[in-house]
Amino acid sequence: MQFVSRLRGLALALVATAVACSAVKAPFEGGQKIALEPTSQVQAAEGTVQAKSTDQGNVELEVEVEHMAPPEHVAPGTRFYVVWAKETGKLETEPAQNIGSLTIDKNAKGKLKTLTPLEKFELFVTPEAQPNAKEPTHPAVMKADIASP
Repeated sequence: MQFVSRLRGLALALVATAVACSAVKAPFEGGQKIALEPTSQVQAAEGTVQAKSTDQGNVELEVEVEHMAPPEHVAPGTRFYVVWAKETGKLETEPAQNIGSLTIDKNAKGKLKTLTPLEKFELFVTPEAQPNAKEPTHPAVMKADIASP
């Protein structure tokens, strides 16, 4: 009888744990689409960021832009658009992270699929001379605030 009572208690504990775990949601579960806002340098540009949680706890980002002027027309000496993420609430002195580069095709469209561990951050795009730039050297041409709902 004591064994059955313990077994019942263990079963209840497992059920309670399963219910509690299912109530915890990933930050971007189901995905979230956010508009990228152009700055005055690329007023005709349009873009979106699709943010979705992964099973590993990261956030998968799919950045799509269109009507983008070639980077060298926006900032002389540049050839790439770099996508940056800067965690919200960090000091101004904290560096932004280079999370990839957009290659603009002949139709003025570009796309980047990448991952970040950040859940609340500013995403912005700058023209740069190299795709592996360590820090932004030009003003942002598009930006969005990304935060889990």
